[in-house]
Amino acid sequence: MASEVPSNAALEAPAPSASESITAPPEVEAGGTIAGVDESTAGHDLHLYYMPEWDAAQRAAADLKVKILTEADTVVSRAVRLFGSARRRFIAAGNEVLAGSHVDHRIDLQLGGSDTIDNMALLDASVNTSLGSQINNLIKNLPKGTKINKVTIGDRDVRDIPKKLRGR
Repeated sequence: MASEVPSNAALEAPAPSASESITAPPEVEAGGTIAGVDESTAGHDLHLYYMPEWDAAQRAAADLKVKILTEADTVVSRAVRLFGSARRRFIAAGNEVLAGSHVDHRIDLQLGGSDTIDNMALLDASVNTSLGSQINNLIKNLPKGTKINKVTIGDRDVRDIPKKLRGR
C-alpha cells in the first residue's frame, strides 16, 4: 500500500543546509556569451550597424541579409573560394549584375557559406561591403568553429558616428 502524503505537505524543495553550497548563476559577458564557457560551444551573437547615409531600400536589403544569416546555421570559418570570381561565375550562369550591385554570398564564406551559384545573389554594393567588413571585424578574433547564434542590425548611437559623418 502506498504511503499517504499529508494534505498540508510542502511542495517545495527543502532549504539547503549550511554545509551545502549555492552556486550563483553564470555571468553573461558582452556579446551574449557565458563566462568560462567555450565560445565555440556556446555560440556568439553579432550586432551590425546601418550606415547613416543608407536610404530605405539599402536598409531593407541589410535587414534581409541579416534575416538570412540569422536563419542559417552559421559558424566562423576560413573563407574557401572556388576558382574565378563570383561575379564572372554568376554572369556565366545567365544572371545579370545591375549597376550599383555586387554579387553577394547570401551566407558569407567567412560564416561557412558555400562559394556556389545557389548561395549568390545581388546586393547593393555599399550594403555588401559594409556588412562584410563589419562581420569580419566582429569574428576575426573568434576561434574557427564558433557558432553564430543570431545576427542583428540597428542604428549606431550618435556618439559612435564619426564627427565628419554627423556634419560637424
